[in-house]
Amino acid sequence: MLSLEELSRTFRKEVLVWYWLNAPYDEQRKVLLFLVEQLGYDQDALQKSRKIVKENHGDVTDVFTILTGYRLIKDIASLVSQVIGEDTLHLCPRDGIVLSEDRIKRYSIIPTDTVYDVTVGWAKAWRRVPAKKPREHYSIPMDAPAGFALLYRGEPNAVYSFYVSDSNTLTLCGIQGIKIELSDENGRFRKGDCERTYGRGARGLFPIDWQKFGVEYASKIARSLGLTRIGIRSGHNNFLTQRRYKDTKRTHLPLERAVVLYDNVAERLGFEQDSLTKNWYKDISL
Repeated sequence: MLSLEELSRTFRKEVLVWYWLNAPYDEQRKVLLFLVEQLGYDQDALQKSRKIVKENHGDVTDVFTILTGYRLIKDIASLVSQVIGEDTLHLCPRDGIVLSEDRIKRYSIIPTDTVYDVTVGWAKAWRRVPAKKPREHYSIPMDAPAGFALLYRGEPNAVYSFYVSDSNTLTLCGIQGIKIELSDENGRFRKGDCERTYGRGARGLFPIDWQKFGVEYASKIARSLGLTRIGIRSGHNNFLTQRRYKDTKRTHLPLERAVVLYDNVAERLGFEQDSLTKNWYKDISL
């Protein structure tokens, strides 16, 4: 059998990624280190791309899916900048609402990704960031390793997180409004469900269809990666509907609420539901 050095000299480096995906378990770590140290791959992005697909769909050997997901995660900042360009944000105002140019300029988009090699968690540098008023803090939660946040006057109002789920599809796992979390007078945060305290909501979302906005801009990112389909994960498949708080035993996200947040939104925006997985999909090919 050829060594890793010989494989890299003989074949394109994508072949080494394929080998990493298909190698025996005890060989995978060595191949991963070779990809990182010798071929220049970003280890966290590569592991995230594989891990998120495995968590949602089982093990994967499709190298195109993993490498497209890798590019999404590694290059999320430039991809977001690319889809924004020099144009004014198309904010999808609600029916009957006209946004002035001055109002539109108060909105902005920033790229987000999860810390280290985790696929679900807090966005880098956005865990309990102090807001403008005392005791108020922002955190940006992410249900997938890459995404973007919509800011209003510099404050995060919504976050959209997604991943490459197959060779054609970018799937949205998170379409979330962001609330301010309050600390107590001593700067401490309550951890229990019944004790958690939230302040004001995201006021920049009221005049716009912010779910439609997120789907439209995620679709632009998908097209820039050469993908032809956008997906929304069903509330039935949201892991938060299975996770419970320790103190009250309530689920983090009741199933009925998850269906409203994801399935109802997907249906409203013209997605079609897959009868097998219950996830929602829409063709975005040009």
